[in-house]
Amino acid sequence: KLIQNMRRYLRRLQAEPGGERLVVISEPEGIAAAVERYAALETSGWKGREGTAISSDNPQGRFYGEVMGQFAASGEALVYELWLGEDLLASRMLLLRRGMAVMLKTAFHEQFERFAPGRILLLRTMEDLFARAPGGCVEFYTNAEADLLAWSSSQRWINHVSVYRHQ
Repeated sequence: KLIQNMRRYLRRLQAEPGGERLVVISEPEGIAAAVERYAALETSGWKGREGTAISSDNPQGRFYGEVMGQFAASGEALVYELWLGEDLLASRMLLLRRGMAVMLKTAFHEQFERFAPGRILLLRTMEDLFARAPGGCVEFYTNAEADLLAWSSSQRWINHVSVYRHQ
């Protein structure tokens, strides 16, 4: 079913004028701008309306900017972007070290949801990662739902722990 759905989404997108384009940002000087584009994309959707989107002026946005910047300095941060002509459809931030890719966050432009841009970007990301780090593994740090589990070979629970410096 996943393969059938992906073929349908790809046909829909490829029928559009402008052409699908995957951009992979890994250079330290490009990561900050890519995180800003990611934040603008996330802010434009439901997370922006709910007030939970990352942005350059909130703690979560500063956290991701700093993490991505530090990992980019050692060549271990990637931002994948799916474009249709001049429109950014989806963006994904991840870290890559010693063959393990850790998917951090994904955002997509709700105006283009008919193309399933987040899923197409996941497909293009996986294709690139298989070429970039053959034999590696991909970790999603999220509470995976059925549509994401369809891509997986296994799953496990992540325990969340808060540590406070003082009582």
